Amino acid sequence: MSQVGHHLPLPEEITSPRAKLVYLHIAISGDVSVRELEQTLRMSKLALFGVLDSLESGGFISQVDQRYTCKT
Repeated sequence: MSQVGHHLPLPEEITSPRAKLVYLHIAISGDVSVRELEQTLRMSKLALFGVLDSLESGGFISQVDQRYTCKT
């Protein structure tokens, strides 16, 4: 599903540029693995795990079977 030209809601509580990037990618993709995020966003696993943990503990995303999705 393409979101080009559409406004994606970004929670105001997400202030980190990296967290915003990861959150928006997950929102557009639907669900992704860490490996997919690593390849697409060119971020290290170490950085991704920190961001994903922060987004998950903040209630913005959830993890099921090693895949991440946005909570609606």
